[in-house]
Amino acid sequence: MGIGSMAISIHNFPYSFPGQQALALAAWALNVALFGSFLCLLCCRALCYPASARELLEQPNQSLFFGALPMSISVITGGVATLLVPRYHEPAEQAAYILTWANLPLIAVVALLVPFYMFSVHDLSMHTMTTLWLVPVIPGTAAAAVTGAVSQVHTQHDQAVTLLYLGVCMLAVGLALSYHVLGMYYQRLICHKLPPREVIVSSFIPVGAVGMGGWALLNLAAAADTHVRAYHLTLSPSAEDTAWLDAVLPACMASAGVLALCLWAYSGWWLVLAVSSVGQTLRQGIPFTLGWWGAVFPIGTFAGTTLALGHTFHSFAFTIAGAAFSCCQVAVWLFVASRTLYQGWAGDLFHPPCLSPPALLAEHLAAPSAMMRLEKRLSLPSSALPTLASLRRQLDRYPWPDFENDAPLQATSSHV
Repeated sequence: MGIGSMAISIHNFPYSFPGQQALALAAWALNVALFGSFLCLLCCRALCYPASARELLEQPNQSLFFGALPMSISVITGGVATLLVPRYHEPAEQAAYILTWANLPLIAVVALLVPFYMFSVHDLSMHTMTTLWLVPVIPGTAAAAVTGAVSQVHTQHDQAVTLLYLGVCMLAVGLALSYHVLGMYYQRLICHKLPPREVIVSSFIPVGAVGMGGWALLNLAAAADTHVRAYHLTLSPSAEDTAWLDAVLPACMASAGVLALCLWAYSGWWLVLAVSSVGQTLRQGIPFTLGWWGAVFPIGTFAGTTLALGHTFHSFAFTIAGAAFSCCQVAVWLFVASRTLYQGWAGDLFHPPCLSPPALLAEHLAAPSAMMRLEKRLSLPSSALPTLASLRRQLDRYPWPDFENDAPLQATSSHV
């Protein structure tokens, strides 16, 4: 998501530079390649370890990231509408239209299934709450913004108007659920103070949840101005209907602009709070985790909304601010990407809970020939030594039970 939103930010950058569109297209292609690779790895993991798929859904924190799947598809769809339609026209237009509809069932499943597991299965409490609770419900808002962009470039008025109605519905659901979670998170901050330093970077997620709503309003309003009047003209409306549209559409666009400005200001409040929270926690030291990627997409969303407001209100100040935030997003992406490559190569970054060493050991110790199977699992090539070192560190930290009276388990533990 972060790379895809950065590609759109580069494309929308108001001050052109040599190679701008080529760089945006390369970033979007990298985003598609990474998404396809990780999706294949996720499917392979589900096939090789069928039980891990169910366990992943039952994990209180890891299950929330199912929301990243439809959001990533929305970002890819937005890239098709923004970057490919001007180059390939009708084929890219149809691809964006199909992706929009294909993503809809996934958005609905995630928005219903993950919260239901939170209500019925997960053991959650207010003092452990983080903004990650927003991740399953944000996809509706992100898809609404992308649907508005796809509708703008679509040439068939009837299909574009259908997309417009769909986008409004998704925006209503996504924003409403997001505000429920934000209210609870505000209470959590008051009663239990800032989140732990390990997840403090997740404070940026509300910036994207709220800012994306403003961007969606502006995109949907522009799509309505482009297609609604033209669509009704094809239906041979009466003079009264045409006059009604001429009066209502400008009012709707103006209202959307004002509401988007309000959401942008509210998103800015969360941005200041996130920066302050991270700045205060820096004194304690913030460990680098994959959660740092959660800061890239929200900053890009805020930059995109700022640039869209500058275009809507013809404001030079918003344009300058949007360009500055776009540069900040690129800088944050470069930092996070470099740290991810470094620590990922060292084997200190990727630790799936469902396939953690204790879980694997429990699986093997409960089966026949435990000693032989565990030895086979831990027989790694020399290129995997960093992963083995990370595995040993996890085993050393894990609070193992007393194996004193169990000889087979004692042998396995000493072997590891």
